[in-house]
Amino acid sequence: MVFFIEVNHGFTKMSGYSREEVLGHTTLDVDIWFDPTERARFIVLLTETGVIEDMEFQFRKKNGRPLLGLLSSRIIQVNNEPIFSAWSEISPPGKRWKRNCAKTKKNIAS
Repeated sequence: MVFFIEVNHGFTKMSGYSREEVLGHTTLDVDIWFDPTERARFIVLLTETGVIEDMEFQFRKKNGRPLLGLLSSRIIQVNNEPIFSAWSEISPPGKRWKRNCAKTKKNIAS
């Protein structure tokens, strides 16, 4: 079961959800995944590998609009229980496009 145990100000600002609305709830309760098959893919990959780094997923804001984010996650042990520790980087599409162009240029130059 994937549920929220903590969120930061950046999450609340970008998603539109308050901290109180998500803490203790699952990602399904909050309906944060724009495409449920992406959530299933995330769970399978994380379970199989134990770590995900900078994988792009589409999330749903509280107002229903899509939101792209790069999600990183690892499985950690807390009180002998496996916990998904996850963090994401969410930026406006224009900013992401510029960053991806810069990465591509750097890779071509290498």
